[in-house]
Amino acid sequence: MSSGCEKAVGICPIVFFDFFIKEMFEKRLKSLQKREK
Repeated sequence: MSSGCEKAVGICPIVFFDFFIKEMFEKRLKSLQKREK
């Protein structure tokens, strides 16, 4: 898998970054929902 990422260096970081943002967004959303309740 690492070798595939090295070949597509332009794509892998973008996919990882998009996944990271989604994770942070979901965590923030859940924390906000907990505060409201």
